[in-house]
Amino acid sequence: LARKSEGQLFEEADELIKRIIKVMLVNEIISNKESPIANTAQNVEFALDAISQEEKTQVEERLKLLSGAGVIFNNNGVYELMRGDRKDIQRLIEQFKANPDNRPTNLLESFLELSPLKNDEAYLDAKGYNDPYSEDKRLKVVFATPAMLTLKRVINGESISYFTDLERERQSSNGARNGYEGSAVYVFCENDAEVDAAKKAVRLNDQERVVVAIPRLPISVQDTLFTLKALQSEWFRKQSESFGPFEKAEEKSIRDTANKELTAIKKSYFSNAKVHWFEQKGAEVSTQDDKRHDVAQWMMLK
Repeated sequence: LARKSEGQLFEEADELIKRIIKVMLVNEIISNKESPIANTAQNVEFALDAISQEEKTQVEERLKLLSGAGVIFNNNGVYELMRGDRKDIQRLIEQFKANPDNRPTNLLESFLELSPLKNDEAYLDAKGYNDPYSEDKRLKVVFATPAMLTLKRVINGESISYFTDLERERQSSNGARNGYEGSAVYVFCENDAEVDAAKKAVRLNDQERVVVAIPRLPISVQDTLFTLKALQSEWFRKQSESFGPFEKAEEKSIRDTANKELTAIKKSYFSNAKVHWFEQKGAEVSTQDDKRHDVAQWMMLK
């Protein structure tokens, strides 16, 4: 029975399945606040007079089958009949995505907003260098787009490069508690064109205290961000006001999956096996794939 497809379930539903559904329907009708009757496996078995272990197993197998087919919903051990007007959460998300006006306009900004840098991610400590000397040398982590690498900034009336501005900021922090010895720029690349643009832009790096990490292959985040934006939208919140337990569980599952994807994406950027490092004038830096902080030690020893 467990191997039957969802279509076969409805075509070949046995007598016990029909009795289970009838019992659940009756329990939901007569249940009230004063005398609630939860459709647990035990209560369904009791109503069906399933006494032997074999009979109980048959009921539990069919409850599991009905849950898997989407006929009922297992809400932490309490089985609920699906409402005919239940909403398809994935379809609602796709409906939101179908509107071009809802598309995230700044992917990097959205990424850092939804997955901000944690304390141990904000800097690359030069661990191999620091330990023998009891030092605390480190590089500040910065995320940027390929376009940002080519921007000029005007400081005190002077036009300077993006890389020069990073070094200016570093020097202004010298001696302060939040000081650091260099900048580690991770270039946010959604597609092949952005990877190519980053490789060209890194040649503009005129600072020896700035290193740049470019993904070896694009690391796409747009769809994941779009999904989370849909779930956070006012439109979706209004839709969710009528959600039942099944819809809420589906929403949580989709949200959890998207958040795990964001974590994996950030982990990819922070993996030397997934990026190439470049120094001044775009020269490549050799680092160990399994040591995220290796480029910081390289800078301290150069």
